[in-house]
Amino acid sequence: METPIKEIFNLYLKQLNYSPEMELPELHQFRTNIENANKEFAELMGKINFMIVEKGKMAYSQQKWKLAADLFRRSKQICLRQKWNDGIIYAEKMISDCQPHFEEAERKAKEEADRKAKEEADRKTKEEAERKAKEEADRKAKEEADRKAKEEADRKAKEEADRKAKEDADRKAKEEADRKAKEEADRKAKEEAERKAKEEADRKAKEEADRKAKEEADRKAKEEADRKAKEEADRKAKEEADRKAKEEADRKAKEDADRKAKEEADRKAKEEADRKAKEEAERKAKEEADRKAKEEADRKAKEDADRKAKEDADRKAKEDADRKAKEDAEKNAIKIQTGEGRNQCPKCGNNKPNLMREVEDRTNIIMDYPLIYGKKFICGECGEEWRRQE
Repeated sequence: METPIKEIFNLYLKQLNYSPEMELPELHQFRTNIENANKEFAELMGKINFMIVEKGKMAYSQQKWKLAADLFRRSKQICLRQKWNDGIIYAEKMISDCQPHFEEAERKAKEEADRKAKEEADRKTKEEAERKAKEEADRKAKEEADRKAKEEADRKAKEEADRKAKEDADRKAKEEADRKAKEEADRKAKEEAERKAKEEADRKAKEEADRKAKEEADRKAKEEADRKAKEEADRKAKEEADRKAKEEADRKAKEDADRKAKEEADRKAKEEADRKAKEEAERKAKEEADRKAKEEADRKAKEDADRKAKEDADRKAKEDADRKAKEDAEKNAIKIQTGEGRNQCPKCGNNKPNLMREVEDRTNIIMDYPLIYGKKFICGECGEEWRRQE
């Protein structure tokens, strides 16, 4: 690249130092420098985005789903800043393609970890059981050796030794019984504690699963309720618009009928007056007077007819022009989406970013100099146009 990033940055610093006292040639040169800097910066971002996309494709082909998704997310951020709609759509598609594989890999990794943890727990349990079995065998072997030694001593001892040995044996037997009873009680208590701990863990897991299922059901119910409420509001708005349009048409029809009836009554009254005036003129005047009166009456009638015809033509032309202007205004009026949240088509309710297109709105001028237009959205499903207004 011929111009380094540092020089582009310096050009943007010059833009911040813009002065109204600049001469016209300096101003043209200044704008040219800024446009060149913007173009070169866009080319640089395009090259960086191309490198990231290529690395993402390579990671995708090597089934490194997490790395590929991260790279395409970086590409999407660049495209969002540069407003490259095709790049945004492609990045979102690749991210959505990686997501199932990434989730599957995470699920397998989790299953593998659970399996290893279970195997480790089973191994420790088995070692503990083997250790206890060995200790029990050693204890029994020692007791057996002690018993044989005691029997040998009892056989060689006298009657006194036999009595004392018998008493000692009884005492030891009682101690052994007490020890075994205590071990059995400890074992049962431990088993009971483990059983209760397992039941508590199962209960908590079930409660967590029930809570998540309830939250999911509530979320779906809320979405369904919102959708139905939106459909009901759209239906009522359409019915209200149809009702108003019908009332307006009835009102205009009534006004037109009243106007025509009034014109007809005026016409008949005027004809009746003309007829009486003509009869009176014919009765009083001679033939010459009758001729002149007739010519005058014919001239006035023609002028009046021409005037009424012209007035009717002008009125109809004005009504047609007003009606067409109103229809064109309603047809060309762009809808406004207000509030926060995702972009949503006001006509069909589409809110999928990959089925929307953002373009310049030539009817919405934000700044005259330099000329900057606003943005509008076009729905990819129904073709409706609208713009956002926070």
